[in-house]
Amino acid sequence: MNIRGSLVKKWIRVIWIPCILILFVVSVFLLTRPNHKDLFREPTPNGYHDFLKAVEVGAFDNRVFESDEPSIRAVVEENQEAIHHVLAGLGKNCQVRFEPDHQKHADAISGLSKLIWVLIRRAQILEMKGRVDESLNSYLEAYRFAHESSRGGIFTDRLSSSRMKIKVMREVLSIIPKLSPVGANEFLQLIDMVESDEENSLEKVMIRDECWKDAAYGYSWRMDRVKFYVNRVIRERSLSSLSMLFSDLGSYHNKYLSDYLEPVKVMLKKQAAGVTTLP
Repeated sequence: MNIRGSLVKKWIRVIWIPCILILFVVSVFLLTRPNHKDLFREPTPNGYHDFLKAVEVGAFDNRVFESDEPSIRAVVEENQEAIHHVLAGLGKNCQVRFEPDHQKHADAISGLSKLIWVLIRRAQILEMKGRVDESLNSYLEAYRFAHESSRGGIFTDRLSSSRMKIKVMREVLSIIPKLSPVGANEFLQLIDMVESDEENSLEKVMIRDECWKDAAYGYSWRMDRVKFYVNRVIRERSLSSLSMLFSDLGSYHNKYLSDYLEPVKVMLKKQAAGVTTLP
């Protein structure tokens, strides 16, 4: 009996006491994160508003997802005004508009994710015409749009940005073997500049996400999240579920880097060095 009791006490001391301490630390972390509302301060003028105008005037039907030439031409022709607004926005500083209404924010992201296809189709039409330099510029603009349309945003903006960049990276493969070394270098320089932008770092995105939730749901969301993770740890008797706090966005971004961005960079470097590459 004494042996069993000592084992129970040892189990509590070895397992549950550290778990309780870790949960306490995580709870404090979740409930007392700083509220940096200045992170949502918009530049004047703000190119993001031009992107939203492009969504408003855009003609997005199922043809944006079709790759046959007639559909591509129709999509580009019907979205000239939307393209004009996108290019105007790319000429300004961009910051995601702070929108505490969850549905409005989700609708904006949905519209922007369709708009990326219009920009890709524009690049493809130019490639079909043999205008390689102009097609490259259009792909660069699509890549910049995928980044700038989420700049200074929250988790969902950042996730949407990674998805849009993946679309660009998939479609740009066909034109890389046609690029001059100068064009390939230009693309590489843009990639390095975009991916080093600290405004879209995971840390800043997480802080802005919490500030946004404070405004949208009130302070109670923090306590709800603590309860969720505490219950999950107790139910699973494991601390592995706490990794969800940080891994979702990070893992998706790492997949984008390893599976899509790095292969494109390898091809671009070879092309810049004058080595023949295959799409």
